[in-house]
Amino acid sequence: MNVKFKDRPGESLATNSESQMRSDEEDNGKNKLSAEQVLQMLREEGMNITLEQSRLILEFLRKLANITVSNYLKTKQ
Repeated sequence: MNVKFKDRPGESLATNSESQMRSDEEDNGKNKLSAEQVLQMLREEGMNITLEQSRLILEFLRKLANITVSNYLKTKQ
């Protein structure tokens, strides 16, 4: 599966593998969940997903969190 998407407005289209490489680099920071941790957590809740699916879920949730915080900060001004 090779889906193309835009990470942020103004950025060029990237493939999942390119985006994954960036996500892996970002995951090295403190207090960030890894795709493996997400996989384990979801499997403990009875969801049978692959590591790639857990990476996509984690990437989506990070984007959603960033959008939410950005919108909140824009409305606060």
